[in-house]
Amino acid sequence: MRLSGVLLASIVAAVFSGCNQQSPNDLTSISDQTASTYVIAHAAVPSAETSSTVITVVGDDTAPQVAAALRDRGLSVSDDPDTLSSAKLIIVAEDAPNGTRDVHSKLAAKLAENRDASVLWVLTRMSLIDDSELVELLQTEVQDLLKIHGASPLELRFATDTEQTTVNSNTLKGWPAITQFLNASAHP
Repeated sequence: MRLSGVLLASIVAAVFSGCNQQSPNDLTSISDQTASTYVIAHAAVPSAETSSTVITVVGDDTAPQVAAALRDRGLSVSDDPDTLSSAKLIIVAEDAPNGTRDVHSKLAAKLAENRDASVLWVLTRMSLIDDSELVELLQTEVQDLLKIHGASPLELRFATDTEQTTVNSNTLKGWPAITQFLNASAHP
């Protein structure tokens, strides 16, 4: 049985409206408790089969903005720290001007426990940086961090939160490219 796009969208909206959602302010207060605290949220990506793929959003204090950007694109985001070890898609938010921090090292160690995940490392606040060599250095630092902790995800991709930056052609630029990647990953 095929459902029309409008009917399917209505069903998906009804299902996701019942999800436990927190505002970005709630998520920020969680991340502000200590410098080493990391934020975890997950987003459900609706598929044509009405099942969902869990996307876990983790990272530094910019993770709530990443989760909000996903929410703005129609994804349901809620806290669920238990999904990191079982998620198929993991997004790690890194405040690019501040680089990798202790929180990212802890996350890399946790990522080593889930070798079945694809990881999208989102460099946030990239509107403040327009130096492709610095971006490459940040990406190399992430790869080294994952290697140190024995994390080897199925796929590792990098993205920026803006289209207005200079990066290599393998890096996703902006939320439209990120959304397209997530949709393609959720529906291979």
